[in-house]
Amino acid sequence: MAANAKTRSRHTVYLLGNVTGEPILGAKLPTVGQALSFFYWKLKEDKVSVRGSAAATVEEVAKTWTRANLPMCQVKHSITRVEKFYESWRTLQKGAKRGGPTQKKKEEEFQATLNQTLDLRHQDWRTLVICQEDRVFLQDQFSERRATIGALDKTFEKKMKRKADKVAAEDARKKKEAARKSFSSFGAVAESSDSDSASSTNSSSSEYEGASPPKQKRPINIIFPEVAASLDRTKTTDRMAVHTIAAISRAQGVNPEELALNKWTINRSRRAHRTQVMEDLQAEFAETVNGPLVVHWDGKLLPDLMGTGKHEKVDRLPIIVSSSSREQLLNVPKLPSAAGHAMADAVVASLKSWRLTDHVKAMSFDTTASNSGVRGGAAVLIEGKLGRDLLFLPCRHHILEIVLADVFKSLFGPTSGPEIPIFKRFKEKWSFVCRDRPEEGALDKETAVILAGHQDLKTAALEYAMETVEQDHQRDDFRELLELTIVYLGGVPPRGIRIMAPGAMHQARWMAKAIYGLKIFLLRSQLKLTVKETTALRVFSLFVTLVYTEAWFRAPQVLEAPLNDLNLFKKIRSFYAIDAETSKIAAEAMGRHTWYLGEESVALAFFDPRVPSETKREMAAALKTEMDGRPPKRPKLGDPASLPLPDLVTARSKRFFEILGTEVGWMEKVPDDWVDDVSFQTAKKVASALVTVNDRAERGVKLIQDYNALLTKDESQKQALLHVVTEHRKRFPNANKSTVAAASTSTSVVH
Repeated sequence: MAANAKTRSRHTVYLLGNVTGEPILGAKLPTVGQALSFFYWKLKEDKVSVRGSAAATVEEVAKTWTRANLPMCQVKHSITRVEKFYESWRTLQKGAKRGGPTQKKKEEEFQATLNQTLDLRHQDWRTLVICQEDRVFLQDQFSERRATIGALDKTFEKKMKRKADKVAAEDARKKKEAARKSFSSFGAVAESSDSDSASSTNSSSSEYEGASPPKQKRPINIIFPEVAASLDRTKTTDRMAVHTIAAISRAQGVNPEELALNKWTINRSRRAHRTQVMEDLQAEFAETVNGPLVVHWDGKLLPDLMGTGKHEKVDRLPIIVSSSSREQLLNVPKLPSAAGHAMADAVVASLKSWRLTDHVKAMSFDTTASNSGVRGGAAVLIEGKLGRDLLFLPCRHHILEIVLADVFKSLFGPTSGPEIPIFKRFKEKWSFVCRDRPEEGALDKETAVILAGHQDLKTAALEYAMETVEQDHQRDDFRELLELTIVYLGGVPPRGIRIMAPGAMHQARWMAKAIYGLKIFLLRSQLKLTVKETTALRVFSLFVTLVYTEAWFRAPQVLEAPLNDLNLFKKIRSFYAIDAETSKIAAEAMGRHTWYLGEESVALAFFDPRVPSETKREMAAALKTEMDGRPPKRPKLGDPASLPLPDLVTARSKRFFEILGTEVGWMEKVPDDWVDDVSFQTAKKVASALVTVNDRAERGVKLIQDYNALLTKDESQKQALLHVVTEHRKRFPNANKSTVAAASTSTSVVH
């Protein structure tokens, strides 16, 4: 038998010595060292979480405390104490390599602690421990630790059992008496209601004699799906919900006692609702997909609330799909790393779990190396995992961010910190600035000369800004950039001239650079700027207003992407007459991102109404050349002003239509007749469903940022929570009364 016995292996751990996962045995209360040894084995060898390891350790230690008949503190407090010892050990472990007298002293103090009894005593142990022998034993365990747990006292055990039986009998008697009183009052009511007939009364009394008392009315659960979704969206905790619902019920004349109103019931209802929403969405979306899908993703480094350390972070990857009529969040999984293969694995796994792999035709992503690398990029790897070609739709906003960042760096120089010095100074001086006295660009003599020499650029930029500012904008800074452009070029925005207070500013906020630069130049006479700063701001403001603003606001227009990129190249080249270095830097940045002038994506221009019919005819003729087996390539543009669209189209451009599954027979007709062809209309509708910006993934990033540390730490519940919030936002895009009233009559998965 001994030969077949299995024992766990052991190994030596820093400060803890030999660690095994064996049960904690002995006739004394467990020490800190024994508890940490058991905890470490659970954590590292059994791969249990920190909280789970602490709970298992407390459960193991409690066996000895129960055998000694000693009261312990609540389990949650016991777990916290074990975790604190582990955190102290981790802190020492991190500083072990540094050494030094202070580190050595701390290690010696900690080792002394390991031999002490793990203190899990109840705070009222002095009153709870009645037996003098137990009291002496407990006090000894926290001093000299000489006493041991003796054999089981049969007499004492019988005494405690009699005491427990006595208490149980007393509780049963009280319940029976309460039921009798309730039954008596019920019988009295029945007797008074039947007082017209004595025989009827006697019959009724005999009928109730020996019957069970009436059951207590069950509390009403008001955490309906819509209530649960509203609580999740508003980030209301279970405890906060108790107070809120109780106050509302009292205001409506409802006694909170009649409601199932406690944090546990509310939590169970919310968890069940989240799970149901997630299941319903997965079942329904795959069945109702209409047309090709675009998959979006974007990563974000966030605190890992389920990690083993307080300050650990993990990459989260919002994954979203979109079609012509719908947008759907799939998952926001944690990644083992930010590498391309990790992102590709997560995206493909999400598509498979939602049964969408056959519907995805294109990918939208930022142009970072981990996404767009030719070998290890996520986009290429996703194609390989799915076993077919997909359209690459890099975010044009991200491309323009790179252009502006390069221009800004060339004018103002590199900055090592998260803040930009000139913008930081402006923000500090804001309270002393008279914002009602902005000076348009033309009031600067050098700027006036430049604008006079490029009147066509100025007029086109001002007209476009005036037209676009009247539209609805999702974000206030979008409108603000347009209004500042109008003011700089000498116009007056519809809302009047106003300079808003400076907002958040750091290296990642590309639009803030444009907004800050324009504000500072408009208020330049009130600020102490150096000649170098003034010159840099002058060129930067001209580039933003004449070249950049229109390009950014045209970026989401998918069918116009190829021609817009060519026009942007032409504007950048024309800026050479204003500042040669800035034009060169911007052209080089755009030259690295000619995605939408590539052989496949350039086919979008077939549906651009601005492209002349003769140009489209030449493009259609270019498709008829023989296609080779090489992969698609992006052009290296020399002088884009002289590069026509037909020169960018090749036989490889047919892959665009093959991937989307659309016909190309309409190309045999004259381009003027395309609009009347049904197959052309279908192809145009499919192409219009594509996207050239990755704003959807950015909204997913904001969603996980807002809810990462809220309401739940359970990963499955976290994913379900994000879906509940997303669906509720779709149904209630704002808090207007008209929106709430109109949506209350519609159906939604939130129900």
